[in-house]
Amino acid sequence: MASEFSGQFIFAKIDIDEQEELKQQFSITNVPTLVVFKDGKEVQREEGELQAQELR
Repeated sequence: MASEFSGQFIFAKIDIDEQEELKQQFSITNVPTLVVFKDGKEVQREEGELQAQELR
């Protein structure tokens, strides 16, 4: 999906076992978690595995 939406979105994958500070900063309690930001503010959060069509 990252290549499909290049230029529209920035995708980042974080290993929360190695990035405990980010885990706490973004209140990640379940894996996987998708957090969407717009203009620096969180606008959506989805927890659990998602299918590609759910992301569109």
